[in-house]
Amino acid sequence: MASAQPRIAAACTRIEALHYTGAEAAPAREEQTQLDCYGVNLYGAPRKVEFMFNDGTLAFLWILMEPSESERIRREIVSARGPSIYQNGGYEVFRGGEIAFRSDPRELLIANPAMMTEITGYRP
Repeated sequence: MASAQPRIAAACTRIEALHYTGAEAAPAREEQTQLDCYGVNLYGAPRKVEFMFNDGTLAFLWILMEPSESERIRREIVSARGPSIYQNGGYEVFRGGEIAFRSDPRELLIANPAMMTEITGYRP
């Protein structure tokens, strides 16, 4: 996290950190830190990106979007990656298994394979 935080901050217009320890952290984690990065230009607009570090290692991130633009962004993902390879509830996972579209709330998940499985149920 120490090496990533300055690079994340450089891409943001504003950054906030949330720290979770003990009972506040997700199971099997001793510490979690969420860096909320505002103003990153993705998919044609400034966005909030939530970077989640589990025990000091980047595990996943969420890219938030407005409901009115979610179908356009989903189409762009399908155009680049093809149709989803896995669907579970509100999640669609795409080729490669590291990107998922969440329908409620509308956001993109980018995660390592272990976290993608934990969050969406997808198993490569």
